Amino acid sequence: MSDQTLDQIRNVARQLGERVKSDPSFKEQVQKDPHGTLTNAGLPEQYVGDFLRETQMEDVSGYSSKTIICLIWSI
Repeated sequence: MSDQTLDQIRNVARQLGERVKSDPSFKEQVQKDPHGTLTNAGLPEQYVGDFLRETQMEDVSGYSSKTIICLIWSI
């Protein structure tokens, strides 16, 4: 994990959430490549899943299937 504090991570997540709402092009990028887009925008990779759930974008391309596979293997 980087040296970001939890407050800094929350701030980045809030900014990205607002950007998803206001910038259709960015939202499309997140839908096509959530991990790459969000980590490149400053969100630590371990919070990508939380961000997608909180912004109700869980079913973006390629991401929900990874989540399902992880759930199956953890059973």
